[in-house]
Amino acid sequence: VPLACQISSESDVKRALTRSNVVVNCIGSQIETRNYSFHDSNVKTAYRLAKLAKEAGVQRFVQFSTVNAHLKSDSKWIAAKAEAENAVRAFFPDATILRG
Repeated sequence: VPLACQISSESDVKRALTRSNVVVNCIGSQIETRNYSFHDSNVKTAYRLAKLAKEAGVQRFVQFSTVNAHLKSDSKWIAAKAEAENAVRAFFPDATILRG
């Protein structure tokens, strides 16, 4: 069931996770802005969501990534997607990572 929430609000995220057993994270951006870096929009959000999902007792986590995610990529965006995968795996070692 879709539920609106502000990802930067821990209380919103916790409310959204109530009674959830699966989380699918599609949050991320290929564009940096004045307010949000690749790290902010890809890594910090994945970390926050995975951490709070684990605390809420979520059983499965699905993370959308990119086909060539690699920590040593010359692209800051691609490196951030790889870092996001690692952040998710810290809480959900068996997370499903979708690379497309």
